[in-house]
Amino acid sequence: MLISSRGQYAIRILLDLAIHENGEAINVKTIAQRQDLSEKYMEQILSVLQKAGIVVSTRGYHGGYHLSGKPESYSVGTILRTVDGPLIPANQQPESAGNPIDQVVNELWVNLQNEIEKTLDSVTLLDLMNSYNEKLCFNYTI
Repeated sequence: MLISSRGQYAIRILLDLAIHENGEAINVKTIAQRQDLSEKYMEQILSVLQKAGIVVSTRGYHGGYHLSGKPESYSVGTILRTVDGPLIPANQQPESAGNPIDQVVNELWVNLQNEIEKTLDSVTLLDLMNSYNEKLCFNYTI
């Protein structure tokens, strides 16, 4: 399974919003500079995330984006499905298709897919924030 750049950027954008949350909206330019991403591409991703209710936008001079809920409310799996759709490998065959070898191999891919989704659904933005903070603290102590 490949995670698209759109999915990877969505995770980075939302993690940035979660880490820098201070009660005020954060503008696209600020996030783009911190994450070294294209503002135009970010706006497309943020539009999808806004329609899904994951982020809220504020217009005006102090406009920008913020998470609509708490970081623990959003799993990586949910975010990826929001921007990319189902997390299904492109080459997966229906279970009844082909000969018994095809069916056995397909079961392997289905089991692998289930484990990947289980892992992605078990990791939240809060988990990523905690990991970020641990790395940040570790880097300061060296």
